[in-house]
Amino acid sequence: MANRQRLEWPIILFFWINFCKKFLIVFSEDADDDQYNTIGGCDEDAISDSVPFSSMTPNQFLKICPEQLGTHVKLGQPICGDGTYFSFFFHKPVQRKANADKILIEFMGGGACWSDETCQMAGDFISFPEKFNNFIGYSCSEVAYALGGGGGDNENGGNMNMLCSGSIGDTDFTEYNTIIVPYCTQDVHIGDTIQYYDDGSVINHKGGHNTMSVLRWLFRNFKSPKHIVLTGCSAGGTALPTAYDLIRKHYNGFGRRTVQISVIADSPVYLTPEYFLQNQFYKWNPSTMMSKVGFNYNRWKYASDYPTRTWDHILRRGNNRDQWGILTHNKDPVSLYFYEWMSGVYDNDGNGDRRELAEDDDGEYGQWWSELMYSVKTVKSKHKNVQSYVIDGEGHCKFGLGMALNEDYYFEDWAASIIKEQNVGSNSPAVPLFLTSLIMGIFLYIGAFHARHKREIQLDDGGFLDEATKEKTRASVRPCLASCVSCCSFASTYPISAGFTVALSIYFWTMIFSQGFVHPLNNPSLGPSSNSLSLFGINNPSLVLYQSQSFRLFTSNLLCSGILTYLIVLQCLWYCVRPLEQLIRNSMNFSVISLLLMLGINLFYTVFGNGASCSSLAFVMGLSVVYVVLRRRLEDVSSMGIIVMIILTTATVCFFFPFNSWIMLLSAILIGFLIASCVVKIITKEPLNMQEDGVVVSPASVMQVNPVKMNINGIVCAAAMLLFLIIISMIRLPNRLYLDPYYTGCDMRYTAGEDVSNLANNYGKNRRRERRLGDDEGDDYDFDNICAQFCIPHLVSRGAVYGAQKILSVSLTAGQCEDAGYDTHMADKTFNYFLNYSFDVEIFTTAEDEEGEKDDEKR
Repeated sequence: MANRQRLEWPIILFFWINFCKKFLIVFSEDADDDQYNTIGGCDEDAISDSVPFSSMTPNQFLKICPEQLGTHVKLGQPICGDGTYFSFFFHKPVQRKANADKILIEFMGGGACWSDETCQMAGDFISFPEKFNNFIGYSCSEVAYALGGGGGDNENGGNMNMLCSGSIGDTDFTEYNTIIVPYCTQDVHIGDTIQYYDDGSVINHKGGHNTMSVLRWLFRNFKSPKHIVLTGCSAGGTALPTAYDLIRKHYNGFGRRTVQISVIADSPVYLTPEYFLQNQFYKWNPSTMMSKVGFNYNRWKYASDYPTRTWDHILRRGNNRDQWGILTHNKDPVSLYFYEWMSGVYDNDGNGDRRELAEDDDGEYGQWWSELMYSVKTVKSKHKNVQSYVIDGEGHCKFGLGMALNEDYYFEDWAASIIKEQNVGSNSPAVPLFLTSLIMGIFLYIGAFHARHKREIQLDDGGFLDEATKEKTRASVRPCLASCVSCCSFASTYPISAGFTVALSIYFWTMIFSQGFVHPLNNPSLGPSSNSLSLFGINNPSLVLYQSQSFRLFTSNLLCSGILTYLIVLQCLWYCVRPLEQLIRNSMNFSVISLLLMLGINLFYTVFGNGASCSSLAFVMGLSVVYVVLRRRLEDVSSMGIIVMIILTTATVCFFFPFNSWIMLLSAILIGFLIASCVVKIITKEPLNMQEDGVVVSPASVMQVNPVKMNINGIVCAAAMLLFLIIISMIRLPNRLYLDPYYTGCDMRYTAGEDVSNLANNYGKNRRRERRLGDDEGDDYDFDNICAQFCIPHLVSRGAVYGAQKILSVSLTAGQCEDAGYDTHMADKTFNYFLNYSFDVEIFTTAEDEEGEKDDEKR
């Protein structure tokens, strides 16, 4: 047992036992304010907004402190109503779902104030919402579990529901980067002023500054997202039209739509009575924000239909394929309360009282409801992409659409239709970049081939460029152009090698600059993540066969897994592929050999491989084998150094670089040997005139005689072999686990039963009982139905499994918890280890155990 206690991470897996107790204190109704750990904003728990999104720890709530830009920048001084610093919260998905395409932005609500009386009543809502500080460092699923499942109907959760921990319809919010915009200015997120009230209070109504600081960070870190979901409760819902227009204008310029934006406004403070517009609205100075969305505020600021006009203006400027939803109760006491205050009776000093509305056939809600529905119906009649949903009964909203999701069975279907992802076109650079790289390589080949052919005709002395010609050429151009002349000479001598190098380099470096680098443990070749490699077309048999992505058989040939493999490919191109092209001399023959090798190694891996593998390295290794074998057949024995290079490279790549499969490398060596032995026919064995670097000299007299030609029978046999591999691949069933590209970069393992239950019971049963049962009686919770799964990097997988078994006596089984019957996800956690390495752990249980937990909650 002593060894088991040394296993730190399983103990930490049960983080929520302490966390649940913490939330019980923080969110219980009778909790005192002095129990909270007050954090005023930009403190030691917050990080600067200058930290790039790509370097942030995944699967943890982070508190981000926006920069104060100074008074010379409009809406650039974020602050809370009482003068404390403003920050916002951000949560990245777990690593296997990491992306920069999907974003969920939630605007918090919390009323509004515009006078002495209303601001006194809102005194608790002008400071930064410190309860959210308890999220810092925890994953969304942890928070949801600690809140009792995130439903918002539990005593711990209060007004909280974590959308980022679940899904609505087909939209899985666990895949979304979540931004939570706190509310602490009492101006529905659009203010731009400091207001001095008669009672001496000073309120920073600068919600517009806070909103813009969040959007600036969004625009800086997410260059080309695909889908953005906006939602907000109460005052947060009121801000959504303005936020939508600012986001739409940034990403979707005139005449184009690259980003889908979906909006659900939950119980917004929709109505603004005329008396409020004339006497109180100006105290927030909303004109600055409204001018940014192109609305003529000065013209319509006193109009009785001001809400209708603002929504109509925003919707007309937007795209009619972006879906909008307005959610409300037909009896909303909070909205009614603010409606009565906004339409109240005021004295000469601006102070007033809440107006009691006369009841009608619909009771006290009659007037408010009729005006609300008239305005909403007017907007819907003009814009077919706006839908409304009414919950029958009394109620308001909860953060994260919690009230509607818990109270109304049909709401989820309605919401799913609003936020369903549309096909707005791929924002990935992979497909157009591959075609661009390929076309540029082909153009370079055509131009180089034409120059080579023209030079062959013109030369009559048996040389390409003799020394005298070279000196004359250098003297006739500027020194700065000498390198260009050398490059052109190289391209004309080796057109196919030059074209492939250019296409490969463009494709690789664009991938690196757009996707960045992942931790070296995940990709030791110093390249991007498995998801990024999949995005750029790495060969993945599961995706090729199950999802018919046959394009990967071609795109993978231009793909290097990282900088180290890229350098190895360039080395092989220089020392082997380049002289091979010169040896074969006929560009058509060389193209046939290359095509047979490309298709052969990719089809072979598709039939016999699992996971994912780049094929550029295997391709040039196969050509290197062809070169060595042909030199041997031509009785040139000076290729031992190249043979050693091939052996060492293969061994190094197979052992250290997980995205270059040994199956593909060995198949490349085998196919290369077969091509050189059977497909290529030697027609002359005259001695080869070599330079010092091993490159064949090509006098015109020798160029007219090709030492090799293609064997038609060999080509037929090779084509038959490719056809056979295609047929076999059609009936093959690769591992479905690798349909998720993340798993191709690591070894999936899980542990369950006694290995985790003992630790759980020893570490947390008493605290769990205290939270669940409230006394010392009752049965112990059964942790035997818990399973933990994690993906170990290939580079350390074997050592980790061996060490866990031999040293810690913990069995790590290959596969997923689902394979062992644990099919209900509970929570997940990301830990940071050596050199900031992020390690994800997912916790699962059985369906029966989850039902038992819900019964415990009810009791």
